[in-house]
Amino acid sequence: MVSAGKVPQGRSFVFEALAVGALLDFPPCTGRVVSVYSRAINILVPDGVLVSLVEKPAQMSALAVCVPAFFQCIRQTKAATPSLGQEVMVAQDTVELGTYTVVLNTGSRFSGLLVLEGNDPELGEACGEPDSVHPGSIQRGSVQQGSGQPGCGQPGCGQQGSIQRGSGQPGFLKRGHLQQGFPGHGCLQQGCLQPGRLSIFHEALVVEGKRGGLLGIVDPNETDSMYTRKCRSALERLRITGNNPALIRGLSCLVGLGIGFTPSGDDFISGALLAECLLNSVGDSTGGAERQAIDRDEIRESLDRTNAGGKTLLWQTLQYRFPFYLLELARGFLEAHGLVEMRRTMARAASYGETSGTDAAAGFFWLLDQRVLE
Repeated sequence: MVSAGKVPQGRSFVFEALAVGALLDFPPCTGRVVSVYSRAINILVPDGVLVSLVEKPAQMSALAVCVPAFFQCIRQTKAATPSLGQEVMVAQDTVELGTYTVVLNTGSRFSGLLVLEGNDPELGEACGEPDSVHPGSIQRGSVQQGSGQPGCGQPGCGQQGSIQRGSGQPGFLKRGHLQQGFPGHGCLQQGCLQPGRLSIFHEALVVEGKRGGLLGIVDPNETDSMYTRKCRSALERLRITGNNPALIRGLSCLVGLGIGFTPSGDDFISGALLAECLLNSVGDSTGGAERQAIDRDEIRESLDRTNAGGKTLLWQTLQYRFPFYLLELARGFLEAHGLVEMRRTMARAASYGETSGTDAAAGFFWLLDQRVLE
């Protein structure tokens, strides 16, 4: 077989995955197609989350499979597109949609972890050890670094190897190597998150962010909406309890807030979780004193209040497993030299979804603003 290629089997087609999400390691189950796009197909599995077939690596998440040849075949041969409601068999090594079979163990793994220089995500040093809590009866495994066993996660096979810094895209584990998400860079040091960098990020967000959604939370000139008012009210009622670390309670009020494939509140929470992960990885200007953390348990207990897209996003980000576009947002935030580069970073993030990228960036800024400038 040719990697990520198409192999005809009679009237059927077999495709090799280019990349597979790290959380796609679970016992066989039957799902159904719930949405079909030109470059993505979403499959609802019994525990209420979505497994996605996508065309491009930039669409990856820890519950996605990148299989370009599948989408190219449909376009070039006019083959039948999977239909809404179609039954799908999801197994540990394959995804079967009628006459189409996607082989998973050929793909690299995409971890979805924010990995900075010197941190090994599979040793739990990236931003706190990822949770092993699952939304249903399906027991998904994690990427086992150094196991040498084929699996399914986004790019990277997880075999033992040397650390590759600055070698490309974030979140990807390449064959034989643990690929770090960020190159060695002067910003990646304890206490690097100074107010000046955050101020530039805020300016870029206000200029490049899409109107609507929750941009009004960070831009006082943005027109208020029902959702921004509800979000602002929820943020004003947040409680901080306990210590080591102190828990930020009340963000669960935002679960399911808004409309769209992923509601704005879910995107906002995910951005805040990304910022918390970043702070845990590189530190902030407070030197780590009186650290605060988002209460993830209360959010996890509220997942049934949102739709399948929102539940899928939050279920991953609660485990500090982020989609590619959010890892790119963090990368750009750390690496940008000045406003022009920061605006490019923000424009890329804002292009994701209707307002999803902007809402996530707003949550990212909000959490950093609480910690870096306190």
